Amino acid sequence: MKQWWFATLLFLAGPVAADPLAELLALLTPVKGLSATFTQDTFNAQDVVLQHNEGELKAQEPNRFYWKTAEPFPQEIVTDGKTLWVYDPDLAQVTIKPFEENYSKTPAMLFAGNAAVIGEQFTVEKVQGTAQGYRLLPKQQQRDLFESLEMTFDKGVPATMTILDAMQQKTVIFFSNVVLNPALPPEQFRFEPPAGVEVLKAKQ
Repeated sequence: MKQWWFATLLFLAGPVAADPLAELLALLTPVKGLSATFTQDTFNAQDVVLQHNEGELKAQEPNRFYWKTAEPFPQEIVTDGKTLWVYDPDLAQVTIKPFEENYSKTPAMLFAGNAAVIGEQFTVEKVQGTAQGYRLLPKQQQRDLFESLEMTFDKGVPATMTILDAMQQKTVIFFSNVVLNPALPPEQFRFEPPAGVEVLKAKQ
């Protein structure tokens, strides 16, 4: 009788609240790379669309990343984990600088096998009303470019990112054609500046 009563108390108490950080790590830790296409919309504080982009994303551990947006705002961001290239075709300009392991600057890098740093750089909350939605708040020393980042998953597959900056501008990224842990060649994460473009090298 006592055992039955104890079990009943456990049932009535309900399940122990899950740790949002642990949940997110369970989703991201197996992700050592990703390939996807995306749409990206940036809204102002009045929820008016300021910019629409489409492009492709590729990521792979350790810290390899490729991000390309198409017209009307073309740009390529590439890193091999050591050097970062930012190519702006409209300006005919490439900026080259050392890669910095700060994921509040490049949050999509979290798909490149970097789940372990989340607890160091972010506080994680659950997004209410979503089965797999998480809000990442940069810790004070990391708060460079945004105030919050929301990530949602569909059956464990990355679905959206929503980034809110200090000016209350919101960027919403929808992922499609997602492939987890694809085989990607190393050349994908190196960049050769096109002939005739200006090359700007940042100081070490």
